[in-house]
Amino acid sequence: MILRNLPDEAKHNIGYRNAWQLITGRTWQTVNRRQEKQQVAGTSPRRKVLNKYKGVISDSHRHLAGERANPDGLVKAMHRNNIDKVVIFVKARGGWTDDNTQDFQGRYPNRVITGVGFQNKGWRQLTHPFLREVTQKARAGRFGWLGEVSIRGQLGGRLHVPPDTKVLQELLGLSVEMGLPITIHHNPYEKEGEHWSRTHEFKELVDNLTREPKATVIWAHWCGFSSPQEIRILVRQLPNLRCDLAWIQKQAQNEFSAPLIDENHRFLTPWGKIIGEFHERFLVAVNNGAGPSQLEDYNRRIRIIRTALVALKPKVARKVATENSQRLISQGAK
Repeated sequence: MILRNLPDEAKHNIGYRNAWQLITGRTWQTVNRRQEKQQVAGTSPRRKVLNKYKGVISDSHRHLAGERANPDGLVKAMHRNNIDKVVIFVKARGGWTDDNTQDFQGRYPNRVITGVGFQNKGWRQLTHPFLREVTQKARAGRFGWLGEVSIRGQLGGRLHVPPDTKVLQELLGLSVEMGLPITIHHNPYEKEGEHWSRTHEFKELVDNLTREPKATVIWAHWCGFSSPQEIRILVRQLPNLRCDLAWIQKQAQNEFSAPLIDENHRFLTPWGKIIGEFHERFLVAVNNGAGPSQLEDYNRRIRIIRTALVALKPKVARKVATENSQRLISQGAK
């Protein structure tokens, strides 16, 4: 109503052009001239096409879960995306067991590495039969990994097992005894208003890990959604700690407190720097299932990962994409 009686040029300037100039530093006339040149040349404005990492990738964190999970479909998706190997952990949902992952590995022995599964009632209730079975499976030599050992799952989710439990200490000892990497999932955050903050559990878990420094621990989701500054301290304190990059694809939504990538799916500068400096400590991980919708989303996740990797130095990208995982897979196969 206020603008109704003004000339058209004034309406446009007040309505949006002045704000555009403040935000972008460019005049509206500059934008129009650029568009006119593109139209004369027979082109149209489009988003810049970003390069992607073309090398092979090893997926160090994936699941079988749900009634519609399709292991064979997973291998086809891996083939389409140039994924050579996958470390797979079973979830109890849908009735899946470690026997199923063993069968899966039997069909694809050069592509599938199985972990002793922990995402079930036996682990959450710390039952003696389950813990005894974990030890037997690890010592039998048929598994190449332990995990995913869930302490606290989703951000602000339920605490499954206290991070300072002696049982976790025993698992770390088993990891050292058998030379098996162990993937731990712990997101020690709680929400206060609109912000997430660390809980005391972070220190409790780190203290527990410090007591068994020889254990090869992969702390999922960039070491519990840590910041680059926190990771610098962790990797110096724990010589065998690794951080997987699972859930990287959610960073475009700015969902968490320490995002890895920008809106173009490139590593933010602090992350590119810390990954380059400690390139032996980071692993690519997709952390997806094998159900129909998850397999459909697989291509998107890999595109995001490849876009992030290509900005790293080639040597660093290869290590993060596959060489670091391959080294741990070889360790667990001994």
